[in-house]
Amino acid sequence: GGWIPCKERLPEEKINPVTDDFYEYEVTFKQGDVIDIRHYKFGRGHWWNYGMLSDDCVIAWREHLEPYHEP
Repeated sequence: GGWIPCKERLPEEKINPVTDDFYEYEVTFKQGDVIDIRHYKFGRGHWWNYGMLSDDCVIAWREHLEPYHEP
């Protein structure tokens, strides 16, 4: 569940069966002095946020966590 630097590797490209769009990943975003955690989509070899390329801002990402299941 740790962070994976984008320089090390990128996620596998997948389609979300619920949204029929690229999967969204939790990412570490960096722009200037701002560092934040956000959710961006990955597809066609690029990071996307509202249809805009965001490759320069995403520095790391995480694998999907398992969803909560009620007992």
